[in-house]
Amino acid sequence: MIRTVVAQSLEPEVWRAPTDLSLAAQERLTASLSPKEWEHAARLRADRDRSRFLSCRGWLRQLLAGYLETDPREIEFLPGLHGKPALARPAGTDLRFNVAQSGGLALIAVAQHLEVGVDLEQVRPDFPVDAVARRFFTALEQARLEGLSGPGRLAAFFEVWTRKEAYLKGVGVGVGDGGLQIDTTHLEHVSPGPWSREQSLGGVMDWSVGSVDAGPDYAAAVAVHAPGRLLPAIAQPLWPAGS
Repeated sequence: MIRTVVAQSLEPEVWRAPTDLSLAAQERLTASLSPKEWEHAARLRADRDRSRFLSCRGWLRQLLAGYLETDPREIEFLPGLHGKPALARPAGTDLRFNVAQSGGLALIAVAQHLEVGVDLEQVRPDFPVDAVARRFFTALEQARLEGLSGPGRLAAFFEVWTRKEAYLKGVGVGVGDGGLQIDTTHLEHVSPGPWSREQSLGGVMDWSVGSVDAGPDYAAAVAVHAPGRLLPAIAQPLWPAGS
């Protein structure tokens, strides 16, 4: 059974949900999807990728409908800041969101009146940490990793990576579009730990960034366009235990 979500909080919130579902559960969840979403899914080559995309979009529609107190089928999306997906907002609402998925899990961040970004990565011991760090991390970030080894090195890598990606997704750009300018070495291993630092990327400044507990074997982070904002430390479940 899919839980109905009605949220009234004005604070940023992060939600998690599985994307590997039974056929019956997925059919219920995806009944509200638009023709464009089905068309996008059809372009994905792998069956698992299609299934996970459909589940993720179904969760997104249900969650946003809970905030807006409307039917999930009535939700409409438009390109927002820098092409970042946004709601075609009815009068009187200003709900922002961002979505990430990895390894059978979806993560959705929601904020009122504030741009928001979220990133999720399944932590894999075989991940090419060194190659990715050399390509996308700043010199200071790479130096931070050099002093670590084993599980601590892996955890530090994914902390840096998810926080960097959450910020960039909030801004609406990719790592290759300027992400190498963003340095995260001032971020400590503290969770929750809102971060506020004045920086500029395309005129966007003053963000709070922090890690989020999305469950075992995952690393996650959320970013909100407001300095010193208290951020959620744990992603809330959309799928009740035992369902």
